[in-house]
Amino acid sequence: MKRIAVLTWFNRGRNYGQTLQAFALNHTLRKMGFQCELLSYGKNGPRLTEEEINQLDGSKRELQLKFAAFVKAHIDYSPRLREPEEVRSYLQEQNFDAVVCGSDQIWNAAFPLFEPVYLLDFPLPGRKVAYAAGMMDLPLRSAVEHYPQFADWLEDFDAVSVRENAGREIIRDLTGGKVDPMVVLDPTLLLTETEWLQNVEIPEIQREPFIFCYMYHLSDGQKLLIQDVARENHCGTVIFSDILEEDMPELAGLHVELARCVSIERFLSLVRHAQATVTDTFHGNAFSIIFQKNFFSLESASSQPGNNLSRVTTLLEKAGLSQRMLRLGQESEAPLGESIDYKDVNRRLDAERRKSLAWLEQALAEGAKAAKMK
Repeated sequence: MKRIAVLTWFNRGRNYGQTLQAFALNHTLRKMGFQCELLSYGKNGPRLTEEEINQLDGSKRELQLKFAAFVKAHIDYSPRLREPEEVRSYLQEQNFDAVVCGSDQIWNAAFPLFEPVYLLDFPLPGRKVAYAAGMMDLPLRSAVEHYPQFADWLEDFDAVSVRENAGREIIRDLTGGKVDPMVVLDPTLLLTETEWLQNVEIPEIQREPFIFCYMYHLSDGQKLLIQDVARENHCGTVIFSDILEEDMPELAGLHVELARCVSIERFLSLVRHAQATVTDTFHGNAFSIIFQKNFFSLESASSQPGNNLSRVTTLLEKAGLSQRMLRLGQESEAPLGESIDYKDVNRRLDAERRKSLAWLEQALAEGAKAAKMK
């Protein structure tokens, strides 16, 4: 059985999508017959030991305990690696058949968490593969100029795929066309709704109908849209995730709740059982589509640059759902009464899923493990 190491982000706090994409890639590789191990790398996470989790206070500690329980139940991971040199030494000593980088925004050079180690900037005895590695939007492309060897690191990979169209364009430009990555599905979308329900214990929710909002930020126009979505779906309750970085909004005529410190399983349940969802996150979109929800995708109201819309627009384009994206100021144009034809969406996603899985299998199967250091 081939041994695969995966280098990505997971279990760094309240980011549900981050850990769920790691779970999904781990699950997919196991299903393909590989032995898979996620690299527990990061100076400030992933926090998995009792000692590390106890360093947190209050709600952060409560949530991290729930995340760690999910990871320990579903994912095989390496000993703690805190420095890039430890990653290099571990990978070279363990002699994995391949190392897979991705998914999530691990190649976003404009992001504070970016490090060259996520491009495997050192020789390895096995294959270097990138699956659905996330980058930045085109306006932030100049961030890679801080890393003159970026193109060389990319060219050292045996196979490269990315998650968004902007990433493909940036890589082709950087390498002069030497690397032409395929745009594949995020790992969460490699699993169907049935597979998610079979592999994660998602609890039932029995209560009055509600709208679930998975958002970091909220503009005045977006508040009005949420009120309209609730009324259109005959819901008197709106539930916000506690990732919201502003104060809880008051919504006219609606009961507003905060879903505080919910487990990963409970998060999935809130998406699955909502009458409709509203989100400004990539994985909010992904799971709304997986669970076939009536949803709206919003541009982030953050004042910070680099919201990385390309990953969302690429997904919506592949699913035939571009009309569900509402840019700032467009909220009044929402097609509230328009239902989503999930028969067509699932047909499109099934085709994309087959292509993505075939790419990954081929990337890992081509040739035996190299006998030389690259």
